[in-house]
Amino acid sequence: MDDNDKALEYYTKSLSIKQNELGENNSDLIPIYNNIGNVCNTEGNHDKAVEYYTKSILIRIKTLGENHPDVATSCNKIGDVYKAKGDHNTALKCFMETLSIRLKTLCENHPDVNHTFDKVSHVYIAKGDREKALEYFTKSLSIRLNTSEEFHPDVATSYDNIARVVVLKVK
Repeated sequence: MDDNDKALEYYTKSLSIKQNELGENNSDLIPIYNNIGNVCNTEGNHDKAVEYYTKSILIRIKTLGENHPDVATSCNKIGDVYKAKGDHNTALKCFMETLSIRLKTLCENHPDVNHTFDKVSHVYIAKGDREKALEYFTKSLSIRLNTSEEFHPDVATSYDNIARVVVLKVK
């Protein structure tokens, strides 16, 4: 129905009830915080989105530990917000934290690791660092070649990403 205001109203009511019943740091609040963060981010209210994603990540760290894949997912969401805001340094910091956690907890060829390499690459492009972008896109291609058929569309996407960086680099 695409009614973010209504969704936010209901998420806020749900959050209030659950906070009263479960307390401020219960893991059942995580999806609600994330959903509110998603709505805020969609609406362009980036600061509020970060606020709610941060609440989610703090509970995840407290309940799951700092090096859990779900913590990486929360870091990733915060990185997306900062990238949308144009704060590339903070976005890169978040994505590198995401990458660090994912490399510790998932196999190197995991799709989430690959996805994070791509996000890091895009931030480096935005920062104007084509060499670093190329480095991370190449890592992404390597994973895709190890996990997919040579002619898979994801492999083609990696080649396309690398080509765009090379073209930008030559100009």
